[in-house]
Amino acid sequence: MYPSEPSAKITVFRKMTLTGVASAFAIKIDGAERAKIRANETVEIPLTPGDHQIQATVWNLQGSKPLFFHIQPGEQITFICEGVPTGLVHPIKVYRGDAAPPPSAGQSLMGRLGYQPTATGAPQTAPVPTGAPGGMWQPPNSGPVGPVPEPRILEVVETGQVEEPLGEEVRVIDNRESGTGVSRSVKASREWSRTLTVGSEHTRTLGAEIGGGVSWLKVKGNIESELQRNYSMETSTKYLFEEVLSIDAPARTSIRLVLRWKRIWQQGVVRLANYDSTITEVPYRFVVNVTFDQSQQDTTGPTPVI
Repeated sequence: MYPSEPSAKITVFRKMTLTGVASAFAIKIDGAERAKIRANETVEIPLTPGDHQIQATVWNLQGSKPLFFHIQPGEQITFICEGVPTGLVHPIKVYRGDAAPPPSAGQSLMGRLGYQPTATGAPQTAPVPTGAPGGMWQPPNSGPVGPVPEPRILEVVETGQVEEPLGEEVRVIDNRESGTGVSRSVKASREWSRTLTVGSEHTRTLGAEIGGGVSWLKVKGNIESELQRNYSMETSTKYLFEEVLSIDAPARTSIRLVLRWKRIWQQGVVRLANYDSTITEVPYRFVVNVTFDQSQQDTTGPTPVI
């Protein structure tokens, strides 16, 4: 029977990743937190011999799958944890240092999308559509396999709307020379088109280690087509915004009406699954409307001498 005091220990090393470096992982043994670990750090945890489970979590929201292990008296086992919080089910993984790493969340996702490993564990690309662009992917210690499969569109996620100022338009109704009030109709109109932009310096790859990533330029056309289909969008169509305002100008008063035009953009990201198990987020935005805010200033002039 094993002694009750700790006579064994584990060593946990956290690998460096592209993002999420600032987030500390909580290392839990048998459901209890035993240590905090940041990127490129190592921690040692003494244990009593026997059966245990280890798990790495972040923010108490996401974490690795519990890994069960048995440790003998005086034994030391090394574990490796890696990954970043990405909104996936298990973005973090923990595995023994003397074993091959399990598939990441991204790799599992790629498997469901048709990218399956071979029996020997070597990567195997899914069939590539005729005419698909891309370079030649060459895994380590092998010759060219074929064209790199294009990233696949997983989902379109809206992130909110923003306003872009377009300048001011001033209308004046001068009724200072009249002793009676007057009502005027003012038409505000502006032509606009549904401009679409895809990609920017904010394009980023999730779940990849340093050196991973794809160029969004390869699939820009596919993304634009998907967005146009998703939003039933006609980017070549011209739209006209019109609104009639009724303004009352009292006697001996000048009305200064200011229209502050603005363009409303819908923003979001398109998530792509890459052949190397990473997920890329490509930002997009398009114009949904043009409108204005208005303000009015009344100025009372001197009463004319009769």
